[in-house]
Amino acid sequence: MQQVDENSFNVVAELEGNAEGPTLMLSGHLDTVAVANGWSTDPFVPTVDGDRVYGLGAMDMKGGLAAIVEAVKCIKEVGLHRLNGRLVVAFVAREEGLSEGTHKLIEGGLHADYGIMAECRFSNIAVGFRGRYSILARFHGVAAHTARYPEMGVSAVLDACRFVIEAEKVRGSSHPRMPQGATCVREINGGSRLTLSVP
Repeated sequence: MQQVDENSFNVVAELEGNAEGPTLMLSGHLDTVAVANGWSTDPFVPTVDGDRVYGLGAMDMKGGLAAIVEAVKCIKEVGLHRLNGRLVVAFVAREEGLSEGTHKLIEGGLHADYGIMAECRFSNIAVGFRGRYSILARFHGVAAHTARYPEMGVSAVLDACRFVIEAEKVRGSSHPRMPQGATCVREINGGSRLTLSVP
């Protein structure tokens, strides 16, 4: 196990082949998003209905983790571990936030030549995913009473809004197998609702 934060851990296991060869990593994440409205079953109790299982994270991605565990079990049972190379299983924490678990794996020096992520893709297989950058931008204004604005004071919120408008225009590189990159501003906050001051 590899600690990510006070309450979160990555789980990493390795299966060595009998000779040199590439490393294949089977990967998935352990966390889920928060419980949303609209559940007709208890999200914390897996409920089987026909050929489906309902529960928080059943598809994203406890089903994928179970598939990885079953695949490794089969590999062990039929002796495919005698193949050249190495198999790494990496279950990461805190993927639904800013992928802190994956960052911790990389910082720890984990390397793989190939990787399979067992994230649900319904009936299709994705060859590659877009990466991402998470950027925190801070804007500083000059405080003043709103009665004196705009002659006095500089609004950090207004500057942030200008930045957001321009940032949303930025498009990333493209690839034949993946959609073009994009910029998405996910959160903005600042100012005060309780005082009549320029933020």
